[in-house]
Formats: sequence, C-alpha cells, structure tokens
Amino acid sequence: MMKVPTSNGQLKSFGLAWFSGAKQSILGLCPNEAPFFNGLGLSVLATALVSGVTMSVALGYTLNKPATHFWPVTLAWALIVLNMDRCLLMLTATRHLAQALIPRVVISFVIGVMIAEVVTLWIYNLEINSQMKSDVQQQTQVSTQKIINFYNPQINADRQTLANIQSNESALVAQINKDIFLSSCESNDPICSVTHQPGCGTYCLHYRQLATSTKQELDALKPQDAIRIGALQSHIAQLSQSETHDQQVLTSAERVGTGLIAREGALTEIEHAHPGILIQVWFIRFTLILLDLMPLIIKSLYLAFGNSSYEAIAASYRRREHLVALNVDLQVRIERSRLNDQAMADEAINRVRIQGQRDFWIANEEAQWYGAPSQRSAHHGESNRPTEADTIMTPNFTDFVTSMKNTSTHESLPVKIPRHLANAGWVGVALLTTLVLTLHLITHTTHQYIAGESVAMMALVAVVALAIFTRGFRQAPAWAMRATFAALLLGLGLPVLVTAFNL
Repeated sequence: MMKVPTSNGQLKSFGLAWFSGAKQSILGLCPNEAPFFNGLGLSVLATALVSGVTMSVALGYTLNKPATHFWPVTLAWALIVLNMDRCLLMLTATRHLAQALIPRVVISFVIGVMIAEVVTLWIYNLEINSQMKSDVQQQTQVSTQKIINFYNPQINADRQTLANIQSNESALVAQINKDIFLSSCESNDPICSVTHQPGCGTYCLHYRQLATSTKQELDALKPQDAIRIGALQSHIAQLSQSETHDQQVLTSAERVGTGLIAREGALTEIEHAHPGILIQVWFIRFTLILLDLMPLIIKSLYLAFGNSSYEAIAASYRRREHLVALNVDLQVRIERSRLNDQAMADEAINRVRIQGQRDFWIANEEAQWYGAPSQRSAHHGESNRPTEADTIMTPNFTDFVTSMKNTSTHESLPVKIPRHLANAGWVGVALLTTLVLTLHLITHTTHQYIAGESVAMMALVAVVALAIFTRGFRQAPAWAMRATFAALLLGLGLPVLVTAFNL
C-alpha cells in the first residue's frame, strides 16, 4: 500500500481506493483524487455486499430455509461481484469503459431480474399467501366436486341395486308368512276361514301350496342374491376406497403446490388484479439492476464530466508502456529482417561457391585429358581415369530437395501478405461459408442429399485452418500466399462444380 506525505507530515493511506481498481502508485501522485476513488471503492464494496445478501435471501426463500444458512454463498457471491466490478473499473479509458458496460449491463439485467423476482415474492409474501389460500380453497372445492360427481353415481347405483335385491327377498319372505298365516286361519280358526269350517280344506291347501312355492323361489334366489350382494358390497368398498385415496392425493398435491412456481402464479394473479403491483415489481427489479451498476455509472459520469488528473497520469503511463512494447516489436522485426537477409546472403554465397568449384574441376579435367597426355603417362602405374578426389560430387534428387529446404528460407519465413491478396483470401472464406450454409439449408429443408456438400465442408475447414495459420491472412510464407490465392479460386469455382454435379 502506497503512502504519500501530507501537509501535516503524517502519512495518508488509500485503502478503499484499491476496490475501485485504482493504482496506488498513480494515486500517490495526485492525492486530491483520493476522496473520489475511496468513495468509489466503498461503493464497489457496498454493492458486492448487498448483492451477496440479496442472493442469500433469494436462496433462503426459494429453498424455504433461513438465509443465515447460506453465508458461504453470500461471501462467495460478494467476492465474485467485487472482483468483476473492480476489473471493469480498471478499464479507465472512456471508450473501453463504454464497451465494458455492455456485457456488465447484460449480466446485471439477468441476475437482477432473477434475484428481484425472488425478492419480490419475499416482499409480497403475505399477499401471495392469501391469494394462494384462496386459490387452494377454490381448487379444492372444484376438485372435490369432480371426485364426488365421478364416484357417487356409481356407488348410489350399486346401493340401489343392493336395496332392490334385499327388498325383493323381504317381499318374498312377507308373502310366505302371509300364505302360512292364511293357511293356518283356514285350518284352525272358523272365524277367519273363508268356508267357516275347521280343518284343512281347499283354501288351506291352496295357501299352503303358495307358501311352499314362494319358499322354493326364495331358496333358489338366495345363493344368486348372496353372490350379487357380495360383489356389489365389494364394488362399493372399492369405489369408496378409491374416492378416499383421490381425496388424499388431492390434499397432498395442494400441499406440494405451495412452492416457488405456485407463488409465481399467485403473484401473476395479483399483478393482473392490481396493475400497481406490476409497476412496483418492475421498480424493484430496476432498482436492483441500477444498484448493481452503480460503481460503473459513477465512473462513467466521472470520466464524462470530470477532469481527472489520475486518468491523465494513467494514460501517460500506458503510452510509455506502449513505447516499450513498440521497441520490442521493432527489435523483433529488425532481427527477423537480419536473419532473412543473412539466409539470402548465405544462399547466394553457397551458389557462387558451388559454381566456382564446378568451373575449377571442369577446367582441371580438360587440362588433364587434353592438355598434357605425356605427363600423365609418365607417372608410374597411374591410371588414365580420374581419381575419386578429382571427381565432382553430383547430389542426387533427395540431396537436392534437402538443400532447397535448408537454403530457400524465403519459402518458410513468414512475411506480410499484401492487402489485395488478404482480401482475396477472406472473399474465398466468405464464398465457401455461404456455399456450405446454403447446401445445409437445402438439405435440411428438402431432406435430400446434395452432391458435393461434404467436399464443400472439407474445403471450408481447410481454408479456415489456413486463415488461422496466417493469423487472419496477415503474415505467411510463400506457399501459404499461393494457398491464399487458391482459396479464392476454390470459393469461385466450387459453387459452379456443385451446381454441375446436381443438375
């Protein structure tokens, strides 16, 4: 931490200015700027803390847990926001800051809307609970009525059938008892007898036969009725059990339906019923977004309307650093040019040396064969053929290629590509890209294979790889320059060939 002497001889610290991205060494040269950057750093720190607390509140409300349980999330999120704002504020140039504001605004808008939605639910918690309670009651009534309307008709029909069976049996039993009573009256009581004579006569036998016949009918119906009654009672029990289960499922679903999605729906209903709530919700969202952007807004206003000595000194330091970078770049260019010239000079010297050696040996051979034959024969036992030392070593094709690779440095050293050739390369890339996209669109639309689509794709991949190798068609060796021109020819000719193949 840099400290500069103040007017009273003490040392003044610029601790909060670090959060604003200010360099302590530069700020020490302009101490009058310290209050602003300290305030800006405090704004960054406060924004990060508010953002972290808001995030923990949102998580606590969403997960239905106390917000204090998420203090690690609060700390981590605050550090992320703090570092992001500090890095963006370090872009002190106005044009750079304007460009940095675009992604920061997008990030703040997305995060602000997401967090503001949960914070809004937390703020209007009482109204949302009341609306959800009313919605649950209404949905419960409607769902319960649907369940009743589905099961009750079937249960009532089975109960009615059961009652009819039991009523029929009761009617038969009553008829049997009546016939037995009348038969007894005819046999034992002259007063109630039709003939007024005691003894089992015609009427007695008639009623006794009716009772016997009815009893036989009842005995025949009872096993069948017992089976039907058991089936009906079992069906009624199943329907009742299913109705109870559906009621329990409905209650569980209503209990589960108190989560974040249900609360969002309740808030939407409140907004439709009360348009003023909708305005307040968006006001909260924009407030959080602006709060998240407050340090950048303050820095932008400071750069737009203030005359900052800090920015002037920082710009001067940057220009000096650019001079160092420019000096290094110039030294690299000089060294590259020297190496290139040295390679070309070595190539020329080697060529002259080889040519001189060739001429020397040719002249020597001519002198030996044609100039002094008697002197040659005077040597004792010397062969008339040239010795191995006198033979010119002629390289084979492999040695020639290797020599060319070693000496032709201009084929491998990258140089600046002319503008018109670079433009031709980009035109070739654009044409091939358009061709590939067009073929893909036609294939996707017609669901038919287009001949040459794979060739066009491979050509595009090759040309893009060439563009990457040449750093955007800026620097390339000789072979890459020829390949750049070939890319233009490929972009012009390949559409014609693909069209001809598909005719």
